[in-house]
Amino acid sequence: MRPRGMARRHECLVVTSCWAMMMVANIYPTPTAAEIINTPTALSMSTRRLSGLRVKATVKAEVALKNEGSTLAAISVKMMQEVDSVAVIKVAAETWQPFFLIGQGDRGSQYSGIMWDLLLMLTSKMNVSVEIVPPSDGLWGVELPNGSWNGMLGMIQRQEVDMALGPFAISYPRTRVADFPASIFVLPHRVYLARPRGSSDLSDFVRLYHPTVWMLTIMCVVVMAAVVWVAMRVEGSIMTPQEHHKNRTSAVYVLLHVWSGLMQESWLWGAVGVSRWLMGLWFLATLVLMSTYSGLLVASLTVPRVSLPIRSVQQLVVQDNIPWRLEQGGIILHTFKTADVKLYKTLLEGSVGFFPDCYKSRRDIAEGRFAGLCDTLAGDLMVARSFSESGKCDFFSPRDNIVTHSYTMVLQKASPFMSLINFWLQELQERGWIDQLVRQRINNGTICQLPPGKEEGQRPAVPLTLSQMWGVFAIMGVGEDLDILAHYLTHLRNKA
Repeated sequence: MRPRGMARRHECLVVTSCWAMMMVANIYPTPTAAEIINTPTALSMSTRRLSGLRVKATVKAEVALKNEGSTLAAISVKMMQEVDSVAVIKVAAETWQPFFLIGQGDRGSQYSGIMWDLLLMLTSKMNVSVEIVPPSDGLWGVELPNGSWNGMLGMIQRQEVDMALGPFAISYPRTRVADFPASIFVLPHRVYLARPRGSSDLSDFVRLYHPTVWMLTIMCVVVMAAVVWVAMRVEGSIMTPQEHHKNRTSAVYVLLHVWSGLMQESWLWGAVGVSRWLMGLWFLATLVLMSTYSGLLVASLTVPRVSLPIRSVQQLVVQDNIPWRLEQGGIILHTFKTADVKLYKTLLEGSVGFFPDCYKSRRDIAEGRFAGLCDTLAGDLMVARSFSESGKCDFFSPRDNIVTHSYTMVLQKASPFMSLINFWLQELQERGWIDQLVRQRINNGTICQLPPGKEEGQRPAVPLTLSQMWGVFAIMGVGEDLDILAHYLTHLRNKA
């Protein structure tokens, strides 16, 4: 009986707790975004005081910011409109692949992109609708000499919109006119240039070994032939007349044997003594050398060996063959101008101009007109679209990160949306929804992340063409010509 009574007490306690939580939820409901804006809540009151709050077709608020012992500063803010009890916020946005795209349809402007999908997620959670307001000058925003800003940041500064979609890179000058919620993307900038292609020529068969290796190999042939010839001469002087005929002391005879060993040819060696031991050692050494060469030759024909013109950013700035450009109005341009880093200054001063956008200029980059400094998301988009269109990898990027920035949307100073947007951005980030939005837009071109030439090995095998094998036939032709010349000289000598 005792355990049963304790169980009933626990059941009563659980039921009572659930009833109490439901009562608290009914008395203190969770406010929506519209309620946060239209009601001076404790959260907004802690950051600013709202006075003269009016709800009409257009709601305007006068906000007073008061610091301890400082003067009052009144800022007139256009808050929003209410349509059918749903708050409408104004959002500044401009085209930037793959984040935000503006198209035209039967019903007017149509929007798409990663940031647009993210904005729809946020507004559905916040119970608000949006009105997109493109900037009249089409700019993102830079600070003017008089302290004002143009573009979307200027609209934020003049409080014409509640937020700007972007995403914007976080920088100190921008924080003076706008507030940044939690970061959405962390993107490094890299160099993107035309992908180098492998070309089959006679030099491919020579480049398999370093020139130093070839030089040492020829030296070994000469030295080995000389040593074997000396050994045969010495052995011939101490041998009996019956054994002397086995050790022929002709230098040409020895050189031909040493060379045939390098070419892996079979040739009877009749000499005995130290010279026989030296030739055996030479055969073993050439076996390793030529087996390695044969393996490299097969590998080069299967997967072409591609020489990389640029392996790092440091190599880019010291060469003159490939020019580079910077993105017009991008955050990387501001970073290069303000940061006291030698590499940044060199990249800025050595740039041959600017290009409007990495995605718009992808054909110029792929055709080798210049190398572009782009963020990795824009670079991955270029690679994916190019591979989807042509089935080829047109871009190459050294894995050196030049500079890394955090990107997010921007809000008005002391915006009441800040806490709510921060909360939902972190939720969507932790649940992987933002990564999913990126994968939906950039879902191809993974093979192009391999080094140049390696992507060929991932494709089905194709027969070797004559252009790929002409080097072999060229070497064979040279050998045949030398053979004919040797036979002709031998014939002339015998005739004489």
